[in-house]
Amino acid sequence: MIEYEVVKPMWRSKRADLVPAFATFAVCLIVGVELGILAGVAVNVLFLLYPNARPQMDAEIVTNSFGTSYVLVTVGNSLYFPGVEYIRQYVERAAKKQGGCSMPVVIDCRYVLGADFTAAKGLCALSSSMASRGQPMVLLSPRASVASVFNGAGSSVVVVMTTAELEGTLQGLTGEIPLPDINSTRNNTPPPKYEFLKQNDGITEVVIAEAGHNTPLLNVHRSKTFKNAVDDT
Repeated sequence: MIEYEVVKPMWRSKRADLVPAFATFAVCLIVGVELGILAGVAVNVLFLLYPNARPQMDAEIVTNSFGTSYVLVTVGNSLYFPGVEYIRQYVERAAKKQGGCSMPVVIDCRYVLGADFTAAKGLCALSSSMASRGQPMVLLSPRASVASVFNGAGSSVVVVMTTAELEGTLQGLTGEIPLPDINSTRNNTPPPKYEFLKQNDGITEVVIAEAGHNTPLLNVHRSKTFKNAVDDT
């Protein structure tokens, strides 16, 4: 029996789901029912394997709070054997094109649901190849099951669990000195407040008002007048 009423909702919902159905229907009419069912199963299996063979990936350059820039590669699916070569090529291309063969590469594994031995060994070989040219690779926030696969495979890839740990790890790998926090003024002494500034006959007089802060630049009592001789050329 053919349920014609499901075709229209499937078309509105996800048109790709109609491909196995139409393939099964066509083969059943042309060859036979048994081969038609097998053809439908084969097409459906291909649809299930494709996301693992070509996972969704994205690469961008990120600069953390310490001023360290790195290439962040986000993997949107699992790390399994069918897609390991595609992932290697994508990461290698992003490392060369966006990272300039020198910027660290961080693979965001937060959305990775699983991994296998072949994928772990493939990423380990990629990490060794990149490390040989001075470009480290780090795995960020993998699940416990994914991290255990890499540990069991004897992988040398650096694994960090949090963003704070990533910042410290990147400093250790690159040897960069963190930039000072220019917005912080806790240890900065403000300049003195000038009461007035005047110049008479080549003599500049600067009168500094009494400091209203705890750590003044000058030890003054009430006010002091400093005279600066200026060469009259």
